[in-house]
Amino acid sequence: MSEEVTEEIYTNLKNMAKEFSSLIQNTLGTHLILTNPTIDGLCSSSIIFDLLSDKKSGVQVSFKKTTRNLQKLKEKKFDNIWLINFKLTKEDIEVLKESNKTIFIINYRMNKEVFSMFNKNEMMHVLSSVSLNLNERFLTSSGLLYFVAKAYKEDYYKYGIQALLGALAEGQIETSNQEFMGFNRFILNELIDANILSLVHGTRIRGRETKPIHLALMHSIDPYFPGLTGNEEACTAFISRIGITMKDQNNEWRKISDLTKKEMQTLNDALISLIVSEGKNVNDISKLIGPIYVLKNEQKETYTRNLDEFLLLIEGAVNLELYGLAFAVLLGNRTYQYNQIVYEIDNYYGESSQIIGEIENNQITLEDRKYFTVIKGLSSPNNYNVLKKLCQSGKFDLDKPIFFLFKKRKYSEIFVYESSVQKIKGYLIYPIFAKLKEEKIIEEISDKDDFFTIKILNDSLDKAYSEIENKMDYHYHGEKQ
Repeated sequence: MSEEVTEEIYTNLKNMAKEFSSLIQNTLGTHLILTNPTIDGLCSSSIIFDLLSDKKSGVQVSFKKTTRNLQKLKEKKFDNIWLINFKLTKEDIEVLKESNKTIFIINYRMNKEVFSMFNKNEMMHVLSSVSLNLNERFLTSSGLLYFVAKAYKEDYYKYGIQALLGALAEGQIETSNQEFMGFNRFILNELIDANILSLVHGTRIRGRETKPIHLALMHSIDPYFPGLTGNEEACTAFISRIGITMKDQNNEWRKISDLTKKEMQTLNDALISLIVSEGKNVNDISKLIGPIYVLKNEQKETYTRNLDEFLLLIEGAVNLELYGLAFAVLLGNRTYQYNQIVYEIDNYYGESSQIIGEIENNQITLEDRKYFTVIKGLSSPNNYNVLKKLCQSGKFDLDKPIFFLFKKRKYSEIFVYESSVQKIKGYLIYPIFAKLKEEKIIEEISDKDDFFTIKILNDSLDKAYSEIENKMDYHYHGEKQ
């Protein structure tokens, strides 16, 4: 154990997991699993589905992003309802109490006040880190369920893959060395001891198992390689210049995982020199070199061979809303569903490369306004995740919020990234957009985050820009007062 996860907390975790395991073993009837389709949500629901399937219970899974229409649960012909990774309100809890169903709620992040409402209710069972007083960065919902599975069956190790995928997706890693935090280290060590996973250190670039070296560099956003990311010709020249052979004796493209130790060191040194020469943050270097988690039972040169690439696969599926396919792959499918998802993901990351190329080759238009920057001319509005990672990579100046504008015939979609500089000063642009939604100047707005989306009629664009600038003028003027 460590300072962050004490023996006392571990004992409490085991007891909680054992109790929850007994609840599963003793449940009767049919089950409906309602899952918020985040990566951790999908990983969690796949564990629950598999455990319930052992009981030969009737199980159905449904993917929903919100808890709207919970009152309709009364009409569902299921005896047990599972809610995974939803942010529940007091009102939601009251609705659930009236459903006359046995309710199972799993969410490692839960409001303490809401959590207290479940006490002494025999029909509602909760699994959360809140009851352990555990830092929410030390274990996800899928991680909690790993320990439940450990108390439930002997071959629980296999669920460690979902648990670690959930941890990676939720950022439960040390930024300085990219290593797992909290109980995730415990899970990692168990998988290593069970010969399911091996740990090596090297170049952490997504695509190391599945893409030719030059394409892996071209597609890399996190870390971002100035002059290489998005530019295939530059990547090819870079690899040739440092003396690495791109094809093997059979004229097949080599992957990063094919490189010798000496070649790997050469590549690492060259990429670090590139990052340093561009004045990038030391965090970019720490992202480049670090732990690589190899899943030993998976086929080489596939997305599921490497934990980071497995995450890339599921992450892409979630972004494309291919929840059923992702769920099937998490349950172990490596044939039809796997091939279908790989096909879709390869197309998705092809679009990603196109977006990066458009930015790198200055095929975009930057409209620099007083309080924000509008970026126009990108071809695809479907790659939300790529735009977010490009902002996080340091590619753009974040002194002001960035608006990625995708104009259609009648309306526009705008992807908005909050300025990290203005955020420190206490200025967020989201509340201004929320106000514009109330005033019916914009049509739709997503949930509050550093990166959010809005939908607006084209005829309202100029008015919205003007209103934003007026409101920002007021904020800055108030600061000066």
